Amino acid sequence: MQAQQLPYEIVTVDGQSYYKYKVQPGEGLYAVSRIFSISVADLLRYNPGSNSGLQNGQELLIPVTQVSERISSDAAPQDISRNNPTDQNTSFKH
Repeated sequence: MQAQQLPYEIVTVDGQSYYKYKVQPGEGLYAVSRIFSISVADLLRYNPGSNSGLQNGQELLIPVTQVSERISSDAAPQDISRNNPTDQNTSFKH
């Protein structure tokens, strides 16, 4: 299964591919981390100048591989089955 492509420009820095994201008015670290399904800690690791907050129009780098892995694992359907054997000696009365 191939991960869906996000609609953001991809740039390469030191051999690593990143989404380039421009901060929108009112967005903070948490909001941006939710857009890309990454933790705030990871967002700060790749954008160390952002630890005091984000500015409107600021450009952030988000690693493509990390986002793609999260999207793939989130999008993959999971088969969950539960086998709950019932005791035949148990009866339920209304």
